Amino acid sequence: MAIVGERITVDATATVLHTGSSGVSGTKLVIMNIDGTDTVALGPSTVTFANGFILGTTTTINIDLAAGDILYGRCDTAKSVVVHMLKAGE
Repeated sequence: MAIVGERITVDATATVLHTGSSGVSGTKLVIMNIDGTDTVALGPSTVTFANGFILGTTTTINIDLAAGDILYGRCDTAKSVVVHMLKAGE
């Protein structure tokens, strides 16, 4: 089980946060938005602020993803946020 830390810049287009391998049984993610101003919407490739899970400012979430799941993030128009992420299980 590998543990990997990443920082990913999320902007106004859907940005891949995690690409699941079909051969992996699952992945645990800890995602943190340390930005004090801007939020991030999480969801599928079609994620928007209307249909996504909103990760608020200075918020952390734990997510268990099944093999093959792909998670995207998106910021509001003309904004960007650096999302901190810790992955285990790949």
